[in-house]
Amino acid sequence: MPSAIDIANRALLQMGARANISSFSEGSTESNAVSILYQPTFEQLARSAHWNCLRAQAGLSLLKAAQATPENPLGTTLPLPPQPWLYEYLYPVNCLKLRYILPTFSTATTAGSVPMTTVNNLSMTSYPSSIGQLPFAVNYDTDTSGNPYVGILANTSGAQAVYTVNQPNPQIWDSQFQAGFVAALAAFLIPALAMNLSMLKMQVASADRIISGARVSDGNEFYAVQDHTPDWISARGGGSGMSQAFWNAGYDEMAWPVVT
Repeated sequence: MPSAIDIANRALLQMGARANISSFSEGSTESNAVSILYQPTFEQLARSAHWNCLRAQAGLSLLKAAQATPENPLGTTLPLPPQPWLYEYLYPVNCLKLRYILPTFSTATTAGSVPMTTVNNLSMTSYPSSIGQLPFAVNYDTDTSGNPYVGILANTSGAQAVYTVNQPNPQIWDSQFQAGFVAALAAFLIPALAMNLSMLKMQVASADRIISGARVSDGNEFYAVQDHTPDWISARGGGSGMSQAFWNAGYDEMAWPVVT
């Protein structure tokens, strides 16, 4: 599997550099540029599409709960979240982009039940149609000592987050993300090392094509709800409300070097 140095050298080769690097700290012009641009380029690219190789899912740590919730029935057990939200959770420390929120699903039966089939009897028999539609908001907050933190506001008990993980180690990247990162890093290195406008335009176009392909893959693979409210019902204010906002975080655009 490639190392970060291997990926960096691919980017240098792609943008026409005449030298490779052996470490980020060797002190050469190329290594100095790569060491500065590597992490911010990764973070931008990771947020530009829902890359499967960077998908993580984890239960969230509860920080606050509204009064009359099971976790805070009298409003004295936990601090209260901002209204009108019911819960506030701690933003995962390794999260680059929160994609959507899931509840903790209850099992269909209890342990020890006699299985009716060969299928796992402890798993759910069906999944809710609200995956990706649970409202959430990311917010700044402070603890009781005034220390700042990032929180997630939601109306779901036992919330789980599906998010893009901050993992710049290329050994876990798939080939599509590797190609996208090489093209993106090369684009950011051109102003620092070459100042070749035509090459910069070519690299930006190449990276954008890879990102667009990743977005198409995400659209094809993401859980989709088939329910549809006809236009004539929506126009009269009826229907199931499926046409409302889809609480699945979109993509961020890359802030490329200026191309004129």
